[in-house]
Amino acid sequence: MKKTTIIAIILSVFFLVVGFGIYGISEMNEPEVIVLGNPTDIPSNLQSKLPNAYRWTPNVDEFPIEKLAALNRKIVAPYDKDVPYVLVSLNEHTDMENIMKQANEQRKKAVYVKYEKIDPNIPVSPYMPDWEKLFSLDFVDALADLIVPPAFSNNVPNRFCTTGQTLFSGGSILIFFPDDFPNDGKTTSATYFFHYTSKSCHHNGMAVHLRRNMADWGSHSHNPLSVVSQIDCMKGHNGSGFIKYPINLIANIYKSSCDAGGAPGSCGGCVSGCAQIFSASTPRENPSGSKMWISEPNERNQWNVTRHEIMHNYGYNDTDTANNKENSDHCRTNGHIYF
Repeated sequence: MKKTTIIAIILSVFFLVVGFGIYGISEMNEPEVIVLGNPTDIPSNLQSKLPNAYRWTPNVDEFPIEKLAALNRKIVAPYDKDVPYVLVSLNEHTDMENIMKQANEQRKKAVYVKYEKIDPNIPVSPYMPDWEKLFSLDFVDALADLIVPPAFSNNVPNRFCTTGQTLFSGGSILIFFPDDFPNDGKTTSATYFFHYTSKSCHHNGMAVHLRRNMADWGSHSHNPLSVVSQIDCMKGHNGSGFIKYPINLIANIYKSSCDAGGAPGSCGGCVSGCAQIFSASTPRENPSGSKMWISEPNERNQWNVTRHEIMHNYGYNDTDTANNKENSDHCRTNGHIYF
């Protein structure tokens, strides 16, 4: 055999081995997929969205949110370079294929997929739509800027803006609040699941808007002219120890009122918002994992929906807020708002 032939064979074998090695490394570097909850609870049409390889845990709270809280940031997005984990809500709107592609490209360590069976015994309460009920087509968002008054403190572009990073449908933005009760061992946080694909020009603005209306730590003082969040306003009227900042609160954001009302566990029909109602505790506290469903066109650049719904999570029913119990409705409407 000629010397050149032997060299050619050796080189071919070398590149073949290296090629398989690189392929194997790339396969090993793909993010682990972890299903939170029992896969047998997931309907078959949603199971088909999952990758072929995954592990599961019955603990729906296994997502390592404390590690992300240690980043000491107010808002954490899944595409941030120093964020190793992605949290996804699995439902009919979830774009699992593109979420996995993005996570792989960005070398994420794990993708946590959350599917929860909603307890039908937990009551929910709707907040009905206003102008949006007059429309039924998706292009209503394109008209929103003409109908919704501009925001004074948050002028959030609609979901059709085209700049920034992509958050695929089912992805989440994590929010962290001040630890106002440091001895209770709980992480003050909220997860905003966006059930439509958008760029950061939209969803980052929405996340800031929602956070400021729920519990903003920029200004905790309360006076008749101050602009504060719902929870800060409640603290201002009732005392700082009267109510806690949100604990693992889940807000599901939808592109229309009918999507928000039709989501599993939500109120049905077309709603501006819907939320689970729990018994009030002392101090006032939302149970970990409490949920609300929000129509983006009814909330963006306005204030009523999130501020109203978060009171349900803390144990206030519609009669309580209608009677302004403990200033719950005053804080929603009377000058303390982030538009």
